[in-house]
Amino acid sequence: MHEANNMEQNSKKTKKIFSCTLCDRSYSLKTDLERHVDSFHHKLKPFLCTLCDKSFGLKSNLNRHIVLVHEKLKSFTCTFCDKSYCSKQVLSRHVDAIHSKLKPFSCTFCDKSFTQKGNLTLHVNAVHKEKKPFSCTMREKSIVKKTDLSRHTDAEHKKVKTVSSTACDKSFTEKGSLTEHSDGLHHKVKRISCTLCEKSFSQKGYLKLHVKSVHNKLKPFSCTLCDKSFGFKKNLRTHVDAVHYKLKPFWCTLCDKSFAQKSYLTVHIQAVHQKLKRFPCTLCDKSYIQKLNLTLHVKSVHEKLKPFTCRLCDKSFAQKGYLKYHVALVHDKLKPFSCTLCDKSFGFKKNLRTHVDAVHYKLKPFSCTCVTNHFRRKQIWKDMLIFMKNQNISPAQNVPKHLPRNPR
Repeated sequence: MHEANNMEQNSKKTKKIFSCTLCDRSYSLKTDLERHVDSFHHKLKPFLCTLCDKSFGLKSNLNRHIVLVHEKLKSFTCTFCDKSYCSKQVLSRHVDAIHSKLKPFSCTFCDKSFTQKGNLTLHVNAVHKEKKPFSCTMREKSIVKKTDLSRHTDAEHKKVKTVSSTACDKSFTEKGSLTEHSDGLHHKVKRISCTLCEKSFSQKGYLKLHVKSVHNKLKPFSCTLCDKSFGFKKNLRTHVDAVHYKLKPFWCTLCDKSFAQKSYLTVHIQAVHQKLKRFPCTLCDKSYIQKLNLTLHVKSVHEKLKPFTCRLCDKSFAQKGYLKYHVALVHDKLKPFSCTLCDKSFGFKKNLRTHVDAVHYKLKPFSCTCVTNHFRRKQIWKDMLIFMKNQNISPAQNVPKHLPRNPR
């Protein structure tokens, strides 16, 4: 009889008979309803933290605040990663959302799904009902969550950076920004993939910029000193510093070379000093430092693709840069590289270097392995070897010092 009474009382407790008249919440106990109205609707916060100036509407929230913020206790550790949490409930939410990828709360207005009911409610209010009850007093901006308003005020107006990276001296206004920074820069984690190509990114913002600049061909950042435009503001700054101000702040410690970008310096060290070529071609014995160079090689050499056609003649080129050089040299007759020792000018910097070495410094770096002849240019050396082979001239015979007009 006593057990039957207990069961009846428990069943009565589980029924949520006390409904809030201000929202759609219901409670099994009248005291819970009163606490909800006081804390949520009347904004009463009678529970004060003795360690800081925070106050809370519920005692349980005060206790959780003390454990999390002041005692920093996180006794519940995830078995799938190194994350720790203050309660078993929060840990369960983490496992469901991150590792199990469960999103049981679906939006009835669109195809979005969420791990928590609260996030679904926020989404519906913000996106579909356009409810943003928290307004910034310093500018015309409305925000969905009060915590987001506080973060916005600290970040945008007070410039408060409360979280710092342990791997470098960077500081951030939000923990999420720190996580994105650490994953992308220090841990090299790129979880966000582009659906239009094979690129991956550490931050959603980088993906958006990539889609706009690469796939949508949007270049909103224009140079005021020339007609160039860029998809990224960073690339515009690099262009101005390198092209217009001739700044090359990244110096190689192994030689006297300097570069406009750090990535150029890295490529230089790998190519010149370390002799690293990590990307081999599967169709021939060529290897390249960068994947981009390998891709260009395959398309131009093996697939014979020449998508860049000159509008002034019928020439086609594998790369856009080759087309620009062709127009500048052949059609515009430009020779921007002038010799400081004579009045000669050249279309390519490489040809200027060859001219200076051969004509002014009398250098002949290319030696024939069969004879004692030395040559100023690699192409002359190659032509000599082909000429000897076609004429059946052996190393023991008298080899001409100069090639005939048509050696082949």
